[in-house]
Amino acid sequence: MPQQLSAQDPLDHAREAERLGVDHLVGDDVRLAAVAAVTTKIGLVVAVDPDTTQPYEVARRVATLHHLSGGRAGWQVGPSEDPLRRREFIEAVRTLWNSWDAEDLPADRDTGTFVRSGAGEFAYEGALLTLSGRFVTPRPPQGHPALIEESA
Repeated sequence: MPQQLSAQDPLDHAREAERLGVDHLVGDDVRLAAVAAVTTKIGLVVAVDPDTTQPYEVARRVATLHHLSGGRAGWQVGPSEDPLRRREFIEAVRTLWNSWDAEDLPADRDTGTFVRSGAGEFAYEGALLTLSGRFVTPRPPQGHPALIEESA
């Protein structure tokens, strides 16, 4: 009879992978956030399907994981049915990250200013994707998390 894994076992596996020198783990952002809490070196790569996810959500989730992990997050973009959509998807995510500058979080106690007015405003227009609005997650610590492009 197979042994049941406890909820803690995946985190133990992540610790062991890090101890053995595994470069990175690929998964969803929620599980990887838990892994970030129990590891210090291993890369955390969010798997993304450009045909079924939205650039805003991917940018927000990967940036958040990047902040939580101290800059260890990356993203892996799988193949798309439409190569143009895939390219625009990547461009749109980067546009969202670029909508924040280092000066956008002054955290000035004297003036009571935490976020600069206009921080996170973005516009992206491609042949297939058009996005505009305000991105609510500050730019990842290293600008753009590492991108792993999965081939078709």
